[in-house]
Amino acid sequence: IVATVMLFGAWLVGEVTELNRRTTRSLSQTSDFLQTVLDALPAGVFLQDRAGRITSVNRYLHQLLGGSRAEALAEDRGTHDSARNNLETIRALAGDPKSPVQVGEIKKPDGESVPVQVSRHPVALDGEAQVILVQDLSDQQKLRELDLMLHRLLEGWDIGVIFLDAADRVRIHNEAARRYLQFDDNINGRSGVDILQRLGLKAPGRDRKPAGGMETVLNDRYLLVDRAIWHKSPDGRPWTVLTIHDITERKKAELEIQRARNLSSLGQIAAGVAHELRNPLTSIKGFAQLALEQKDLEKSKKHTEVVLRQTSHMQEILDRFLFMAKPSQPSYQVADLREIVLWVWELLYNESLHREVRLEKKLPPEALTVRVDPQLMRQVILNLVNNAFDATPPGGSVRLEAGAAGHEVHLTVTDTGSGIPAHQLDEVFVPFFTTKEKGSGLGLAISHELVRKHGGTLSVESSGSGTSFRIVLPRLDPGPPAENLQPHAV
Repeated sequence: IVATVMLFGAWLVGEVTELNRRTTRSLSQTSDFLQTVLDALPAGVFLQDRAGRITSVNRYLHQLLGGSRAEALAEDRGTHDSARNNLETIRALAGDPKSPVQVGEIKKPDGESVPVQVSRHPVALDGEAQVILVQDLSDQQKLRELDLMLHRLLEGWDIGVIFLDAADRVRIHNEAARRYLQFDDNINGRSGVDILQRLGLKAPGRDRKPAGGMETVLNDRYLLVDRAIWHKSPDGRPWTVLTIHDITERKKAELEIQRARNLSSLGQIAAGVAHELRNPLTSIKGFAQLALEQKDLEKSKKHTEVVLRQTSHMQEILDRFLFMAKPSQPSYQVADLREIVLWVWELLYNESLHREVRLEKKLPPEALTVRVDPQLMRQVILNLVNNAFDATPPGGSVRLEAGAAGHEVHLTVTDTGSGIPAHQLDEVFVPFFTTKEKGSGLGLAISHELVRKHGGTLSVESSGSGTSFRIVLPRLDPGPPAENLQPHAV
């Protein structure tokens, strides 16, 4: 029996020893896990037991204190005066009975002050204990200082600036923005959708894209609005940045200049009409008087015929002028620009031989599909080629070259004449302006308006070796190449 009892006692002692070993290992693992969690926190943390002893300090806090983890745990036995003083300051703040949250300062080893917020949180962890949190406020203070600096900087600008966060709410703005939008109060926190609508912009939603150079009129002011996307915002989400420029004075100046140009053009048009009609009117008046004085009916008939011809000439001038002022609506069709160019080339080829001027063409193999009024477009090209003939001396050449680039087709009519003086290039499309002795000055003005009616542009370049007029039109989906068109120069 005694032997049995002794064996049982030995077994029991072994089991208890193993249980204690396992418990100690488990507690050690739990402590290590807790320390790992604490070290991962972005704030200083230390645990304090009921007796006020520090039982654990995380990595952030011992770096903030300026000492080692061992010194913090050793408390008054530490050799680092700065760390010990900082710890005492934090414990004093945490022990303040007035409030569980206190704000104070600790010192870095170099003497620089660091603002901190200390808070205590009672917990039941192996008996009554406290968790003390220490937050470094220096980053927040710097952010507040930067925010204040940004606001002061923006307030000094005459450009309106508004920052909208990812939820389209106003986060930052300046006084100029409030003034342009006529807001009396602070608009931070206000929904930006209303502001975007006032400025004629859509809320960006998910698809945030920059938009620049949009002009709008608000409260009798001309505003130029730019929208940019700020991807590196404080919260890491894309913000919208609106800049608002007041361009009222510039716009008024531009309108005044445009009004002066219109008046100048109107004066030129009036002078041109008067000049074009003066000659036939003089002839009409003179021959009408002769017809009245003439007793010979045959001679009187000839005078009357002259009057009728001059009247028809006046009617033609007025018809062209009215067409330029209010051109008829084109009858649009889908056409191949190459065919229109080829038609003009065949029509004027004999004329080029008579003038001793080479008429060349270069057409691409692919179709140049456009939506035009073929008759009006032929009229434009005929006018450009005839003008080129008039400018080109015998032995020279006139070249028609068509092509495409992207969503546009183009046709260039180039001559080898003496060119147009640089100071007259801006006036070639003005009605009644002409460099010809017998020109009306309406052909290019009408051609320019017709091309514009087709959604295109007509431009001119000139030098001492010749002049080029270039038509650019929107291109439709290209079709297959036409076999009967010659792609090479002829």
